[in-house]
Amino acid sequence: MLRLSRRTVGTALVSVLTVAGLAFAQSPAVAAPEEVSVYTTDDNPGGMSNWNGDKSSSSSAEVWNACDHDTDGYRAVTFITYSGTRWEIQDADGDNGNCAITDDVNFPEGVTVTVTACLRNGANGTPKFCASKQGHA
Repeated sequence: MLRLSRRTVGTALVSVLTVAGLAFAQSPAVAAPEEVSVYTTDDNPGGMSNWNGDKSSSSSAEVWNACDHDTDGYRAVTFITYSGTRWEIQDADGDNGNCAITDDVNFPEGVTVTVTACLRNGANGTPKFCASKQGHA
């Protein structure tokens, strides 16, 4: 009959638990929802986009906005891109302290989205002075 000391059994148990812990620690982590702000690239940034993963007070949807900060004749536009689809919101009423806000899409938890802030001349003008950052739902 094999006799093992308590020390040997204890060392073996710690080794097994350490290996098991490392195996679980190597599992891919899901990114936590986060807040991201992006400013347009013009000289005096006239546009700002904000992304707030899972911050809607009325649902589990994400909240994002477009804010116009300059009386330059442009409107601020925010694009959210995920999995080949692009959503858009515009702050079309000028630099008046109000932002256009939406929470109409619920993205899968942990996915990466691209948040882009641009300026645009009119509802369908070409986006200008764009900058982007990554965010998580």
